[in-house]
Amino acid sequence: MQLKIPTWKRQVRERRRGEKGQVTVFVLLVLGIFLLGFIGFAVDMTNVWFHRQAAQAATDAACQAGIMDVLEIDQGTTLPAPGPGFTPGTAFDCSGLAAATPCWYASKNGYTGTGLVANTDSNDVAVSFPSSNPALSACTPGGAKNCLPPATVAPFPFLQVDLTDRFRLTFASLISGQKTMDVKAKSVCALVLAEVPVPIIIMNPVCPWTLNSNGSGGISMVGGPVLSIEVNSSSTTAVPSSTGTIDLSKGGPSHTGSDLGVLGGVG
Repeated sequence: MQLKIPTWKRQVRERRRGEKGQVTVFVLLVLGIFLLGFIGFAVDMTNVWFHRQAAQAATDAACQAGIMDVLEIDQGTTLPAPGPGFTPGTAFDCSGLAAATPCWYASKNGYTGTGLVANTDSNDVAVSFPSSNPALSACTPGGAKNCLPPATVAPFPFLQVDLTDRFRLTFASLISGQKTMDVKAKSVCALVLAEVPVPIIIMNPVCPWTLNSNGSGGISMVGGPVLSIEVNSSSTTAVPSSTGTIDLSKGGPSHTGSDLGVLGGVG
């Protein structure tokens, strides 16, 4: 007796074989879209990382350059033209003071600071002078070695640079709905009194006239530690009275005078 498979069962099996092929194509399509999305997202996030690194480098450079000018101003130094381009203690934006030292350095690092524009590659650079920072405190006897100088020496010891970098997104914009993304960077610099070694140390242990200068030359100290000059000679004339001028009136952390230490004597 011969067995026969009903026609309707053969049709079901053939239909299922065709559905298996459709599932494979669908899975491949989904995986392809996922991989393309992953690659696009990875490219965007890599771009974000590079923008973050570049923004921080520019912010650090601008901050360091600006605080150096603040130091020169506090010391009464006349800076060469065009000068610092800003007044310590007065906050400003680089869109209005492009020639200011922090703005110039930010510009050389790729950030002109002309201001943020909606849905467009743009950036903003702002400079401020905070009154305090939790990382540093005022100098006190027996306190921290690195501390803030008195206000009479540095009225505005802090300088802060805030940078916002706006750039266009590609694939990530399809997810977030935003065409651009803002990356922020901040750098804070300060003028501090730090413990430093004695600037001039003369080590000869016995020689007379160990510290001596002839002619019209002299020694002048500005800032630095409390002890500006140290003479190790035990001779009673280690520092002869005939030596040139030694001006320590502006030495020391507060620029109010510093000391000369000698093992022997001055004669």
